[in-house]
Amino acid sequence: MIGKTISHYKILSKIGEGGRGIVYKAEDVDLKRTVALKFISPHLTDNVEDLERLYQEARSASQLNHPNIATIYEIGHDGKYNFIAMECIAGETLKSKIQKEALSFKEIINIAIETINGIKAAHNNNIIHRDIKSENIMVNESGSVKVMDFGLARDLDKKNVTKVSSTLGTIAYMSPEQIEGSKVDQRSDIYSFGVVLYEMISGRLPFVGEHEAATLYSIVNELPPDVISLNPNANPGLVAIVEKAIEKNPSNRYQNASELLDDLIEIKSGTFKMRIKKPSLLLSTPKKINRAWFIGGFVTILLIALAAMIPFINGEKGSAQIVNSLAVLNFDNMQEPSDPNRLGQILQELIIADLSEIPNLKVFSSQRLFDIQKQLGSDNRSSIDPSLATDIAQAAGAKTMLTGKVIQTGNNLILTLQLIDTNDGSVIKSYQVEGNDIYLMVDELTSKIQYDMQLPEGSDEPINVAVADKTSSSMNAFQHYFVGVDYFNDSHFDEAIIELKNAIEIDSTFSSAYYKLALAQWWSRSEMDNEAIENAQRSLSKILNGSWYRTTKEKLLAQGASELLKQNYDESEDLYLQLIDFLPDEEEAWYGLGEVYYYGLKNYEKASKAFERAIEIDPNFTIVYRRIYDIYDIQKKYDRGIIRATQLIEKYPESVWGSIFLGQMLMGKGDYLQAREILERAIQHDNTHPIIYQKLNQIQNHLTS
Repeated sequence: MIGKTISHYKILSKIGEGGRGIVYKAEDVDLKRTVALKFISPHLTDNVEDLERLYQEARSASQLNHPNIATIYEIGHDGKYNFIAMECIAGETLKSKIQKEALSFKEIINIAIETINGIKAAHNNNIIHRDIKSENIMVNESGSVKVMDFGLARDLDKKNVTKVSSTLGTIAYMSPEQIEGSKVDQRSDIYSFGVVLYEMISGRLPFVGEHEAATLYSIVNELPPDVISLNPNANPGLVAIVEKAIEKNPSNRYQNASELLDDLIEIKSGTFKMRIKKPSLLLSTPKKINRAWFIGGFVTILLIALAAMIPFINGEKGSAQIVNSLAVLNFDNMQEPSDPNRLGQILQELIIADLSEIPNLKVFSSQRLFDIQKQLGSDNRSSIDPSLATDIAQAAGAKTMLTGKVIQTGNNLILTLQLIDTNDGSVIKSYQVEGNDIYLMVDELTSKIQYDMQLPEGSDEPINVAVADKTSSSMNAFQHYFVGVDYFNDSHFDEAIIELKNAIEIDSTFSSAYYKLALAQWWSRSEMDNEAIENAQRSLSKILNGSWYRTTKEKLLAQGASELLKQNYDESEDLYLQLIDFLPDEEEAWYGLGEVYYYGLKNYEKASKAFERAIEIDPNFTIVYRRIYDIYDIQKKYDRGIIRATQLIEKYPESVWGSIFLGQMLMGKGDYLQAREILERAIQHDNTHPIIYQKLNQIQNHLTS
């Protein structure tokens, strides 16, 4: 984008990005002024209604004209781009300032007064911000303040802000009513400002949980740490203002910004009197959370808040880029876009296998890339939009990516590919390979890629093994393997075993199929019984004792799992840690490490951390969730499990696993009737899961005993 001209704005540099868009520094070539140009993320403009809603909100905000509010100049579009042009402010965010140094009383009071002045001006125009936070407050070198991001504000005259789809705001700054999906008015902004004031005084946020759901629960139900305990030198008047501003009940807060501003001015002038009634939040007992609330509206609010939480001025970016790294995306099948024979997926797998052990080159696994794709909202493996491909590669931390198309005419294949720099989208090299032997074509292609990437020579000798020897040499075996993996990922282990055995019957040297088969055989039983272990060990021994070539990853995974099943836990731990050192984003390694801690060492804290890392890499790793819920059961963390299960139900409504886990947690709490109701509803969606029937039988036995 740098150097391009969109409408009458020339893009100069990138400022930041987040979940709602990317912001660039740009020059208005007509008016000769510097602006911040925010390009709205495509997922926020999927349909006309969403786009018009966003434009209405931005137009409302553009009416604001105040020295403490960043000015919006224009809302427009040019071709496929929708953008908001706004004032470009030199300085740093308040968040950055707080993180660098403790603020003096003078700085706190001046920043607070100017911030609430800007908020007051918006409220006087019936505009609420809904996302007040320290990242959205800019402070210049002279200490003057500008409140940013009113482009997401809402005009209270136009709509009553109660709809779940309109709930925004970064988690830690959200008011209790935002979380609960209740009516939101100017007092919600006052609450968020109170959180910012608390942060300025203490250097930390009032509510910080182990994860987002825990933070939300704390905001609604728990008491914040006493500010004085965090900063004994804090001004008592400021502390009193904070405590009133962050009252959980809006009726107990300041009712408008003017009241709050008056108290701040009195503190600055030294005339403030401690007339604020001791707030109820420090006297009340946290209320018990309502189960129906969690199962219903709360989770919807949570997920939408999570989707909107990344700030777009100084937002988090993708993974740090790895030098000499490559993301190989799935190939588009030009003749059969649905790719029924998985030709595009097989090509991706073959190229990754052929490049994965080249010294000085990091190649991301297909599973890792697909995990990221799902996190970005797409599970269509057969066709990936170019812009999405770039997003996937950048999120992985890849410096380069390979995209391609395949055309099959009879027995002949034509591959067209591009090696692309993910930083600027420039094409490093284009390729076209034709032939009737896909394995020889891949070998030819990967040799060219290795040369064109100009990789530095390493101390290790390059591995010169044909791709047909590194993985399966049969396309049919690959097809059965991919079907088996799909079944495995859905926890349909019996069906997975059938398909994986079919793959091995076709190609008896297929290491990846043996490994997945071993896991499916193990997991086809709910416990580690002897038969399951023996079957899994036989499959793993095929990898370990086979005379064919195996990658480092395949060997370490098989060795780690084998030692785990033999109950040699220390050896298994060492092997999985070796693999993690070699491939930090290999979810199977983190899962295996978690099993070592879970089964062998009974260290549930370490097991949880390993399992959570695997889930972070692949949010759809069902087996790992099962272990996480087993740990919740053991540690009797049922409420935490209920929160998590309701997230899964909302995020993956077509899957029954969220309901299974919710039922498990309710059973643990002794609420068998509610658990039975949840599980019976799950059967209506999918009646093939034996675990549902097992749990229903357990409930029935309990109720009749």
